[in-house]
Amino acid sequence: MYHAQQENFVAVEDQLRGDLRMSCKSLQSMWAQMRDRGAELIALPRFQTKLAAGVRNSFHGASQVNHAGASGTIVGAFGPQSVAPGKK
Repeated sequence: MYHAQQENFVAVEDQLRGDLRMSCKSLQSMWAQMRDRGAELIALPRFQTKLAAGVRNSFHGASQVNHAGASGTIVGAFGPQSVAPGKK
């Protein structure tokens, strides 16, 4: 570092733009994969049967979510603190 030269450094703005570009590409790729897998899932007869029957996810209602929270915070779903008073 004592003999640093300008060409040894990457401009912060260039690095941030590159990082953002890579993040966007990853998100687009993941979204395309989910879209494609969703189309495959919808085509399965077993999925169609369950969808028509209204079968619910076994985890539905397993925990409460604080929809007013910053990121849909799960409330009281884990540990002894999740037991309601008087219900031990």
